[in-house]
Amino acid sequence: MKRRTFYLLAILALVSSQLGSAAEEKANIAAPKPIALKVVASDSVASEPGVHTFASAEELAKKNPKLLQQFDRAIDFKTEDLVLVQWGSSGPPFGKLAFKTDKSSIIFAVEEPKVENRGQAYKLGADWFTVAKGTKIVLMK
Repeated sequence: MKRRTFYLLAILALVSSQLGSAAEEKANIAAPKPIALKVVASDSVASEPGVHTFASAEELAKKNPKLLQQFDRAIDFKTEDLVLVQWGSSGPPFGKLAFKTDKSSIIFAVEEPKVENRGQAYKLGADWFTVAKGTKIVLMK
């Protein structure tokens, strides 16, 4: 009888640990959703490279009042933040912006191509995303 109880407890412990790890995997932050501009904005929103987060339409309007109407879809500032990631890469071939998520943040990084020789030009990138409200955003340098 004691042996059966031991095996039953061991199986329950194993199953509960598997359920716990599956729940932890689902707890990662949602991936950022790209958002495009209908036309290229002529006015700069941010002069510094890096990550710039806008939590409201008013905050964005302080930088560029016409920009909000230029996105290809509506932004719900009650549930989303608007994020501008400005980055750079030398080439050709040039790197590209990539991201990964974890439990507490979205981490952006420039993935450089795996080649021995690259050109001397420098490409500046500016990509817009919407993310869940209050999400921590990091740009790896």
